[in-house]
Amino acid sequence: MHLFFKVIIGILVIVLIHTLAYQRITDTIEKNSSRFPLPAKGVESFENSGKKKTEEELTKESLVDANPAEEFAFDKKNSFCELTGSSLAKREVKCKKLTNDNCKDISCCVLLNGNKCVAGAKDGPAYPDSHEFDHYYYEKKCYGKKCPK
Repeated sequence: MHLFFKVIIGILVIVLIHTLAYQRITDTIEKNSSRFPLPAKGVESFENSGKKKTEEELTKESLVDANPAEEFAFDKKNSFCELTGSSLAKREVKCKKLTNDNCKDISCCVLLNGNKCVAGAKDGPAYPDSHEFDHYYYEKKCYGKKCPK
């Protein structure tokens, strides 16, 4: 009989813990529901404040308004430069592999004297002491004293 009461008390403790945990979860949900309300049967449009739109109508609108070419566009020049991160040494190696025309167009490389592609920017090569040059191209524009006319 003594064991019976221990089992009953154990069950009551488990039920009490479960009830308190459930109450805390429901209180948290109710408290946060005012910050993030879920729509009932329709969602109020900000444009037409009185008219409710269904989820299907909103999905159709978002598909019509979507512009994948603009939203997923990336700049090839910047992606080349971002792949090398902040490592000028890696960038120098990658720039040397570019053609002269591509080198003139990349925003993190410069073309020295029209024939040698190295890491750099508008101010010139990243390692100016390592290269002899009298002009360079950066983003299709020539800089320096002896730019060809």
